[in-house]
Amino acid sequence: MDWLTDWGPLILIIIVAIFVLRTVVSFAMKVLTSIVFLALAGFAVYYFIL
Repeated sequence: MDWLTDWGPLILIIIVAIFVLRTVVSFAMKVLTSIVFLALAGFAVYYFIL
């Protein structure tokens, strides 16, 4: 049971870190996608006007 008391908090931290990382990556991808979409839309409008 000694290894559990030593590794328990570390495993918990790793699990939380992975969960947070996944959430951040998911959010970043959404932001990135919307930025790319807006950039493409803006470029299309700009090109269309000219």
